[in-house]
Amino acid sequence: MNNKIKILASGGGTVSHTIPLLEVLKKLDKKKFEILYLVSENGPESELVKGVVKFQKILVSKIFRSFNWRNLINVLKNIVGLVQTKIIFLSYKPDLVICKGGYVTLPIIFWSIIFKKDLIVHESDSVLGLANRLASRRAKKILTAFDKKYYPKKLTDKIEVCGIPLRNEFIRKNEKKSIQKYKNILVIGGSQGAQSLNNFVVNNLEKFIQNEIKITHIWGEKNAEKASQFNAKLSEKQKKYYNHYLFVKSGLAKIIADSDLVISRSGATIMAELSVLKKATVFVPYPFASQNHQEKNGKIITDTKAGLVVHNDQLENKVDQIIKLLDDKQTLTDYKNNIEKIMPKRSTEKFIQIIEEVINVKK
Repeated sequence: MNNKIKILASGGGTVSHTIPLLEVLKKLDKKKFEILYLVSENGPESELVKGVVKFQKILVSKIFRSFNWRNLINVLKNIVGLVQTKIIFLSYKPDLVICKGGYVTLPIIFWSIIFKKDLIVHESDSVLGLANRLASRRAKKILTAFDKKYYPKKLTDKIEVCGIPLRNEFIRKNEKKSIQKYKNILVIGGSQGAQSLNNFVVNNLEKFIQNEIKITHIWGEKNAEKASQFNAKLSEKQKKYYNHYLFVKSGLAKIIADSDLVISRSGATIMAELSVLKKATVFVPYPFASQNHQEKNGKIITDTKAGLVVHNDQLENKVDQIIKLLDDKQTLTDYKNNIEKIMPKRSTEKFIQIIEEVINVKK
C-alpha cells in the first residue's frame, strides 16, 4: 500500500518558473513524498523535468491579451487541457498542489480550487502574476521572494518570505573570482536572450576594447544565427576581448563570479543569483514584461541602492557611465553589499519546511 504524500506540482513557460521548483522537489524525501509534475506540450519545462521527476504533459497555450487570431485555437487547446487536468486530479488524487506560475498552472489551480486541495504558490517577482493572483484566495501559503510590503495587505497572513530556491552551483559558497588580466563585464539577457542587450554589445564592443575591458556575452538560445554572424566578423584582437555563449546550462555561477560587473535584465531569479554571489550589476528592466514586474523589481533595486537601474531605451547612452563605474570601487562595493541583503538565503530549506507544515496541518 502506498502511504506516500502525493504532490502535484507545476510551473512553466520560462526556465525561471521551473528551475526553482525543481530544486525543491529534488530535495524532498522520496520515501515520504510522491511527485507528479505537469508540463505544457511545448514549454521549456518539458526538457528540464526529464530525469528529475515523474511528469505528464497537458495541452495548454497562452492567451494573448491583445487581439490575435491564434487565441481561437488556443482557447480550444486550453479546454482540452482543462479536461486532461481534471482526469489527472481524479486518478492521481494529490494531497497537495504546488504551483510556481505560468499559464500551464491555470487549469491546475482551477481544479485544486474545485476539488478543495491544499495549495501552495510561489511568486518570484515583486508583483503577483496572473496565475498566482487567481490562486491567492484559495492558497494555504503564498511564498514570495521579496518582503511582504510589496504585496497586497489582504494576503499578509498567508505570505511567507522565503526567497528563490537556486541551483546548487549558486549555494556552494566556493565560487571565487579568478585572477584576470582585464576587467570583465558580463552581459546576460536570460535563457532566450534580450535584443537590446545584444545590440548594446554589438554596437559598443570596440569602445570597451579601447578601454581594455573584456566582454563575456550570453546571447540567448534564439540568437544562434546572429551570434555566429557577429563572431565570424571579429578580428583576432577583438576575439581576445570577447567571449560568448548562447546559453549556459551549468557553470553560470562561475561565469558570474569571474565578472567585475554584470549587465542584466531584472528578472527575479537572476537577481537572486546575483544576490548570493554579491555581484555589482547594471539592471535593464524588460519594458514589456507582464504586470510590468521587471520595472517594479528594478524599483526595489533603486530604493535599496543595490545596483544601477537603466531604462531599456537609455542603455546606449550609458556606455561611458558603465565604463567609469568599473573604476568606482566605493560604488561597486556598496552595490555588492546591498544586493546581498535583497533576498533571503536558504530558500530551498524554507520552502520544504513550509510544505511539511502545510501537510502536518492537513493530516
